[in-house]
Amino acid sequence: MFLCFHIYPHILQVVFESPTEHPNQRDRPKSLHFQVSRASLTNVRSVEHSSRADLAKCIDMYQLGSLFYGADFPSLRDDYHVVTDKFLKHAAGEL
Repeated sequence: MFLCFHIYPHILQVVFESPTEHPNQRDRPKSLHFQVSRASLTNVRSVEHSSRADLAKCIDMYQLGSLFYGADFPSLRDDYHVVTDKFLKHAAGEL
């Protein structure tokens, strides 16, 4: 699998290209493109605004959204959660 990141002035684009050919499916796309206008990526934790309490508050606001945690379309009750239990326990200080 090939993964390509493009960072433009206002848009982050991630492209997943498939190395597999499917000759019997001519209309099948050869790549999957994701574009976001806002993204936050980090691997450091500073003292200001990056405590576990801030993380827990952010996750709590995220879970209020119906896109991933709702019981109606587009999500279902038995769908996998986007935020894993291990990460939730870390934010709660249980690990």
